[in-house]
Amino acid sequence: MKNQSPIHCTIYTREALALKSDHTSKCISMQQTTCEAFVTDNKDNAWVLDSTIYCDSGFSGMNGKRPGLTQLLDEAKQGKVDIIVIESFDRLARCPQLLASIIKRLQFYQVKLISISDYGNKMSPETKTQLKMKMARSLKPMCALLP
Repeated sequence: MKNQSPIHCTIYTREALALKSDHTSKCISMQQTTCEAFVTDNKDNAWVLDSTIYCDSGFSGMNGKRPGLTQLLDEAKQGKVDIIVIESFDRLARCPQLLASIIKRLQFYQVKLISISDYGNKMSPETKTQLKMKMARSLKPMCALLP
C-alpha cells in the first residue's frame, strides 16, 4: 500500500430543537457518533477526522444563515476540508433550493459531501455493531423523545 496524503474530513450536525417528533434519531450526539464511526471506518483510505465539528443547535434547516454552516463553508472555500460527512441531507438543509446551492458551492470548492444515510450500507459489519453499541451508551435524556 502506497503512502497517501491525508484526506481531511469534518462533520456537520444540526438539530432544530423545536421539532421533537424526530428528536431521538437526529440529536447532535447521535449524529456526531454516527459520522465519527463512518470516518474511522475509512481510515484505510487515509481519511483523518479534523478536530473541529461544525454544529448548529436550535436552527431550522430552512435557514441558510447558521453560524456552524457559515464557518464550515468558509473553511471549505479556504481548502481546509476535503470531505464533509453528515448524517443525512436534511441535517444540511430542508429546502431543496438551499441544499442545491450548498452542494453547488462545495463542488466548486472541490469538497466531497457524504450523507451517511445514503452511504451507510457500505460500512463494515464491525463498525455497524460498534456504532450501535456507542449510540446505545450515548443516549442521554436530551435525546429522549419528549412527551
